[in-house]
Amino acid sequence: MSFRRVSWQRVRGRLIFSLLLAALVFPAARLEGNWEQLLVIKERAGVDWRQYPVTIGIPVPRGEPGLTSPPRLFDPWGREVPVQAKSAGVWPGEEGPRWWLLTFLASVNRKGSARYRLVSGDRAAPAPASSLVIEETAGGLSVDTGTILLELKADKPIFHQLWFDPSGRRNYQDENRVLVPGGDELALRIGDEIFRAQWAAPAVIILEEEGPIKAVIKLQGRLCDLEGKGDFTYTCRIEAYAGAPYLQVDLTLTAGGRRDWLTVDEAWIRWALAGGKAQKWTATLGSGEEQRPVDTVVDPVGHAGVQATSSTEITWEGITVPSSRQQETKAPAVGWGDLTGEAWGVALGVQDFWQQYPKRLLLTGGGEIRAELIPAGTAVRWPQGAAKTHRFFLYLHTRRDREYRRIIEAMLTGTPVGLLAASWYEQAGVFAQPFAPLPDEHPEEYTEVMLLKARSQVDLVNLFGPPAHGVRINPRYWGFFNYGDLETAFSGTQNPGRRYWNNNCYDLPYLLLQEFIRTGDPVFLTLAGPALTHLGDVDLVHPSGGDRVTPGLDHVNSFRTGELGEAEYFSYAKNRGLLLSYYLFGDYRGRELAIRVADRVCLHDGVNPWEPRTFGLGILATLAGYEVTGEEKYLRRADELARAALAWEKKQETGFPSDFIYQAGLALEGLVEYYYWQKDPAVFAAIKSAVDKGIYHFWDPEVGYLQNEGGLTFSAALALLHRETGEERYREIGLRQIRTFLASNPETQGRPLTAKEVALIYRNIYSLFPAAR
Repeated sequence: MSFRRVSWQRVRGRLIFSLLLAALVFPAARLEGNWEQLLVIKERAGVDWRQYPVTIGIPVPRGEPGLTSPPRLFDPWGREVPVQAKSAGVWPGEEGPRWWLLTFLASVNRKGSARYRLVSGDRAAPAPASSLVIEETAGGLSVDTGTILLELKADKPIFHQLWFDPSGRRNYQDENRVLVPGGDELALRIGDEIFRAQWAAPAVIILEEEGPIKAVIKLQGRLCDLEGKGDFTYTCRIEAYAGAPYLQVDLTLTAGGRRDWLTVDEAWIRWALAGGKAQKWTATLGSGEEQRPVDTVVDPVGHAGVQATSSTEITWEGITVPSSRQQETKAPAVGWGDLTGEAWGVALGVQDFWQQYPKRLLLTGGGEIRAELIPAGTAVRWPQGAAKTHRFFLYLHTRRDREYRRIIEAMLTGTPVGLLAASWYEQAGVFAQPFAPLPDEHPEEYTEVMLLKARSQVDLVNLFGPPAHGVRINPRYWGFFNYGDLETAFSGTQNPGRRYWNNNCYDLPYLLLQEFIRTGDPVFLTLAGPALTHLGDVDLVHPSGGDRVTPGLDHVNSFRTGELGEAEYFSYAKNRGLLLSYYLFGDYRGRELAIRVADRVCLHDGVNPWEPRTFGLGILATLAGYEVTGEEKYLRRADELARAALAWEKKQETGFPSDFIYQAGLALEGLVEYYYWQKDPAVFAAIKSAVDKGIYHFWDPEVGYLQNEGGLTFSAALALLHRETGEERYREIGLRQIRTFLASNPETQGRPLTAKEVALIYRNIYSLFPAAR
């Protein structure tokens, strides 16, 4: 398969123009007086959205008086919008939050954007027209959106009962029942044994967020045989929204037990709809062509379905898809199906259905919707400790409603997202390092920063290959355990041409989310989503890890031996992307995993002094835990790691000795971040000592690098030393490295940068440019 690379020289002019335009659209917010900020909602699926729930994180600068209470929100016509607010994260030593998570119902036109306005919250937000109602029940809870009533019971997972009243009158009688009581099934098959959620002990139900607009419910349980035995666990997060006829369901299956490998022959989730074979059902499936579904009436013993068996093959069953529509198959247009009876219907969308092959979606004339996560005949070898997460959308509608077809497909393409000005994220201290000078304050550097941003965007997009089938990630990187990761060739002397995976080791998702904030381009969010899911599912476990956060799994083979390999111990220390996903979009799994990583570093730091990156990455991981919880144990662990790094550096002639200069840069990055939190003079002295030693031994003015491109990881330390000491040499060396990098032409190197190179080069490179800290 051949790949086209994007030329950064060809597009940098366009990107610079876009960034200059963004600076005009997003003026810098004032930090004094009454707080006000523009919030832009971007549409990315090509449809009109009306009253769609959007969650966005609003960062709060330390000590900002205008954000001690949640901000108020006004729509483009000046009307105040009902908002559900939740505080997230802490500023140490202060009572106010680090972020406000706001959920509201937004409207935006196709291929456009809508401008909302945030202001200081001096009064309570108005109530929505139809509020969520959440009640505890015997052994569970119920969630009433106004059109949907979902009843959950710990001893009858996942869904126990479901009703739908499109009138909004909350009439949940038998005539509006959608599911047969207990009519869902979550199960898998290993050989001849079946393991079901319904055969296990009662699940744990946790209400993670509740309010008038959104509820997040988490269920945790096991998959067991009839004797109550089984190695798999599940976690199911359900999001329900006020007035909405749809639910979002995130389902994670995790392999536990003592066996290194399990061969899973089938895995599925099934919903049995009320009416069963007594109703006449019409099945509708996406055809592979955007907004052009096909349907058929299914007889009581018949079925219709779609199956993805490889990155090149999609097949339909029981339904005719015109051959002309298969010439350019679009991935989001094959991941959904619907069963409609005499009065209502249920559509099921599977996010990234084709990209995570093998998959099958089955609709039966008996009123069953079955999502086969692993279809029969496509067995998957599942390593111990690894997980797999799928996102579903359940959309309930009346028989006459055709709007659902457009919306369910658009949900799979990309829902609306909200974004503030990049300058506000910077001023609020979101980024580990500041990055963007304003053109009127630093005109001599502004063009350089714009070029660097253009280059970083192209380098990041090039990692994922040319778009195909209507999505940004090339089919080369698709597959059940592969999607969200990148395959890399390693041409070592002992093992030439070895191919391996596991490219999130330096928190590439964090970099993608940062780029989304900086540019406002949703493409980076599209790339970050699968990477974050893969990071939590695969990269944080290994075959002997059970369900603990432990070193990463190289899930294809080791680049050294070709065998299943455990990544080096440092690789689990990557939680900033997970935490940022929680702050930006209310991703509770991201928050949970970020804390688990910090807990793991508290239990076992994984430090190897001869691999100095382990100092820095461990410090960053524990500081993330401290930031989100405020618990002192994480700060104490960061302090212990910093002291160990200081003691080691003091003994070494070259600062932080290592085979690769970037490892010393990563150690310094962690110490710099710790210094920003604690302002410890001893830490600053060690940073200065290590940088001075690195300059003495490795700075080559002719080459323009501290040894090589890895010297760019020193940018944060060089910027700190320049600001604190006033010595220009630190800044001059840092800028010289950037100029050397910008002068290089990746197209003449014969290959684009690898994921590792991109993640290392850009992780703190912007810190050299003046900005508020």
